[in-house]
Amino acid sequence: MRPARRPLMGIALALVFAFLLAAPFGFKPYGIFILSMWAVMTIAAIGLNLTLGYAGQVSLAQGAFVGIGAYTAAILTTSAGWPLLATLPVAIVLCFAIGWLLGYPALRVQHHYLAFVTLALSTLVFLVFRNEEWLTKGIYGLMMNRPAWFASPLSFYYLCLGSLSVVSLATWCLIRSPLGRGVRGLCGPLPCSNSFQRSAPDLLDGRCSRPHGPVLCGHRTRPDLLRDRVSPHRVRKMPRRE
Repeated sequence: MRPARRPLMGIALALVFAFLLAAPFGFKPYGIFILSMWAVMTIAAIGLNLTLGYAGQVSLAQGAFVGIGAYTAAILTTSAGWPLLATLPVAIVLCFAIGWLLGYPALRVQHHYLAFVTLALSTLVFLVFRNEEWLTKGIYGLMMNRPAWFASPLSFYYLCLGSLSVVSLATWCLIRSPLGRGVRGLCGPLPCSNSFQRSAPDLLDGRCSRPHGPVLCGHRTRPDLLRDRVSPHRVRKMPRRE
């Protein structure tokens, strides 16, 4: 970004943030709920943008990472009695580890074959969520009671907006870090022979999708919600890089 444009960009971001802070006051509870879901889905889209946009890798496992974070928080709060905030580190570590394990098989495939690997993970995770009723309650899902500090629709919206702000800032810092420049090199003319840099998109995808899951647990967590809303199963044609 040119130095002359930085003040204008800062002013524009401040205006957008002020608008988002004031937006729920003109809506009824259902409208606030829609705004909250927009913020939650935007967090999932940021994780997908790291893999598909910056790295140029076609990934269909976004719903799997979101589901793992959501079900981790829901299971620990409903079955083990953990407070919601205490489940966040566990969800971080679990999604990061699965992204790491997924990154190594993805090192040997490219183009649509990479999409097949991530689609296999997404399908496997969905089947586990739907069929393992002893753990996830199957198609009925897990229902948790909201903590008192975001029980109202307005407080839940500000929780989602705050999570979106934190994830956006973290992503901005990641992209400008040495690891982020290595990830962007996957989509450009610079080759990346380092295995950690090549597996980084899946790591960052899981890491940035993780906050979406626990926030989504403010409502019922069901397999169909995760599959229909955040998994790109409706892709008709995938771009192929030469």
